[in-house]
Amino acid sequence: MMSKIFTGLFSRFGFWKVDPATVATPQHLRGFSTVSEKRNIRDYKRRMLATKYELRRNLYKALCRDPDLPSIMQENHRYKLSKLPRNSSFTRVRNRCIFSGRPRAVYEKFRMSRIVFRSLASQGLLMGVKKASW
Repeated sequence: MMSKIFTGLFSRFGFWKVDPATVATPQHLRGFSTVSEKRNIRDYKRRMLATKYELRRNLYKALCRDPDLPSIMQENHRYKLSKLPRNSSFTRVRNRCIFSGRPRAVYEKFRMSRIVFRSLASQGLLMGVKKASW
């Protein structure tokens, strides 16, 4: 039963999968001044926390839902789940544009908003993208 829970790790967020060993640490990202860069840094920290605590969070959730366990143990695991950091949940991660920091209308494949995408595509700076005409 437990193997079913852990087989599909990162499957929902495959494109956004982050390996903590290969990505720069937040100390390297300090010194930014614009608001959009600060938002992207905050989102980056949330992603790192979410990947760090994902296995533990899934384990506690599975043990809380298990009907075979006594209610005292379920409550204990529910308490442990509540003590995890809030930003360690994937629901707090927001897909943002890497250029403008815009949270809405972001294309996951390009990691940019529709506005930035349109301007870069019209300038011909995106490979394989051209304006449709028929």
